[in-house]
Amino acid sequence: MSATQARLVARRSAVFAAALALTATTCFTAYAQPDDPATPSTPATATSTPAETSTPAEPTESSTPVEPSTPAETSTPVTPPAETPAEQPAEKPAEQQKQQEADPARPDLKATATVVGAGPFLVGQFVSIKLTVTNSGAGEATEVSAWSEALSGSWFSINREDWDGLQPPFGEPSTLKLAAGETRTFNLKGRTYGYQGDSKIRFRVETKNDVNPFNNTTDVEIAFREPVKTGTISGVLWGDANGNGAQDAGEGLAGAGVYLYGGGDPNVTPRTRTDASGRFTFTGLELRTWGLGFDDDLPGGWVVQSNSSSDIPVDGSGSTSELRYQAVRPLRDQLSAAVRFLPGEYVDGGPVTLEFTLTNKGGADITDITAGCGRSGEGPHVDVWRGRLGELDWSRGATIPAGQSRVFTVEALIAGNASDYGYSFVACDFGPKDQGVIHGYPSVFDYVKVGSKRTNTSGSIYVDLNGNGWMDGQEHLNGVSFSLVDPKTDEVVATATGSGEHGEAFFNDIPTGLYKIVVNGPYQVKHPEWFITASDCSKWCQTGWNIQVVPVEGPAGPQPQPEQPAIVPVANYRSTSGALADTGASVSGLGLVGALTLLVGGASVFLARRRTA
Repeated sequence: MSATQARLVARRSAVFAAALALTATTCFTAYAQPDDPATPSTPATATSTPAETSTPAEPTESSTPVEPSTPAETSTPVTPPAETPAEQPAEKPAEQQKQQEADPARPDLKATATVVGAGPFLVGQFVSIKLTVTNSGAGEATEVSAWSEALSGSWFSINREDWDGLQPPFGEPSTLKLAAGETRTFNLKGRTYGYQGDSKIRFRVETKNDVNPFNNTTDVEIAFREPVKTGTISGVLWGDANGNGAQDAGEGLAGAGVYLYGGGDPNVTPRTRTDASGRFTFTGLELRTWGLGFDDDLPGGWVVQSNSSSDIPVDGSGSTSELRYQAVRPLRDQLSAAVRFLPGEYVDGGPVTLEFTLTNKGGADITDITAGCGRSGEGPHVDVWRGRLGELDWSRGATIPAGQSRVFTVEALIAGNASDYGYSFVACDFGPKDQGVIHGYPSVFDYVKVGSKRTNTSGSIYVDLNGNGWMDGQEHLNGVSFSLVDPKTDEVVATATGSGEHGEAFFNDIPTGLYKIVVNGPYQVKHPEWFITASDCSKWCQTGWNIQVVPVEGPAGPQPQPEQPAIVPVANYRSTSGALADTGASVSGLGLVGALTLLVGGASVFLARRRTA
């Protein structure tokens, strides 16, 4: 290569290098330019892009070398093109002002919040918050709503119904409006259930077409008291035997079960019993709100109408050391109830006729009696709603004359998915509608078989060694067989033995339906009124129910054999009529009078309280 050719190559390389340098400078400068594109930085305007740099003419061998252009020697500055809307930075106040002037009829919400009361508050105690919302814009604010977020500390929870209208029903738009210039204060309430220090939360209000949605938040801090274990709850339970409304000598109820709930550890449920004078005491409690309840089976059949009270503030001051609870005689002392299904074809969603019989055993008329049906809310309920209860509907109320019985015929519908469960049931209680309590009311429960599907289910039996009400640890029983028995025919449908880590027994290819548990050994079910549901597993099924048993001396009940008979036809199920009006029970062979379903996936535990009229 000649010297001239070498110089030519060197010059071309220099030009290429200069172009690369210009490109790098331009890219870096463009990346680093400020938010406001109207005032670009000097380097961005003082350099040319590679596309704007003239390509030098190829020199001849006699040409004088030409040095490449540097950034300082470029042509007239070129203003960068305007950014696309997608690249536009956040609006500045000046731009917002221009937009507001262009569209003056837009709302602009602002919020402030204050905690009512000085605190510190107890864990579990309701805390009131005043949230003040102002529409400082020129237009009406529509679909106004609010929500909160936790910033730090204890989690503060506000239920939807406690937002004072700032949160619409789930899935529905807000109907709340604020006129231009209007200020409104909303009264919220919430609480924390676990202590993690003071709670700091942020509230945000929203509306459609807000001019500035970035000024819609406000923060508050709520002080909570550390739940140290120095609290006490004590009191007395008494039965008003003479009906004078005051506790007299000898009216204290001894031996009643009392329990607390709502503590920091869900596995701990303090329990005790009343002494000879009806008194009870709990000590060493966390300083927080507690709930207190009484067992259903109070001595002598007495009932506490509310049965439990929540939000007892245990603050260490001794204010919870003289609580008083009055027990009354149950309404079922005077009023008994029964139900029966009239014969028919029981199919999914099909019609069915029920007869309720109410008997007044007292010396005075009982008025305003209504039926409360399906309170458990789960399972294949017979549809008695939509005004089908007639005189027993909540909007009306029936009178049962002293010493008389009345029969109420109700046209209802079998549950639309009853065949998936193998049955459809009715569970109702009866009492005056103005009292708002059901404890001690007479109640009924009955069911009919629907369909002929088959399924599998599994579950365990256990002894509750620690008394917390559920199976944990090694409380399950392995090696003990138990059977699923048809509650109406007493026929054994299947028998299996618990084994494995959870003492689980498996029952395969059985008819869908309700079953009671019979243990084949020195145990018996603690609550024989508890049934399990074996539902259709072809759609969805999660088994694993647990039934509590207690030791007894010698074998409990019959010794069923592990045979699985065919499905019992509906026609072979015993009628629920007969002596029901005299006994107050709803199923003659079972004495069942109330119901509550606890679902466990595809299987469930079905509770039906056994009572006498």
